[in-house]
Amino acid sequence: MASTSGGLLVWDWERFTTGVPLGFDALHHWLQTSVATPRSDPRAVAASCLERAPGHLAPFGVSSPQARLTAILYLTDLATRYLTDRQAQAGAPLGDPGTWLIPAIVQATSGRGGS
Repeated sequence: MASTSGGLLVWDWERFTTGVPLGFDALHHWLQTSVATPRSDPRAVAASCLERAPGHLAPFGVSSPQARLTAILYLTDLATRYLTDRQAQAGAPLGDPGTWLIPAIVQATSGRGGS
């Protein structure tokens, strides 16, 4: 999704699914907007997604621990999708989740990822 001068542009409906944790869409919008920023560091953005999740998901009534878990699940889902779709082999600029998504997931789940 993107906000343009002409209005809201929405795409990627083929990824629509039900039963995902509350907050996936909000985290996805924030992450994609952040990595699209010129000179952004995708690895730092992925780590920041985990740190900022409680603030992003608080308006939905998601507690901080739940928000952090939701962010881990979101990044894992995104990494799995990129691997399954072979984004790196297709030449996608951020197609290799091992360079930016997986390090954030590992850090968050190894006890070195903060609170």
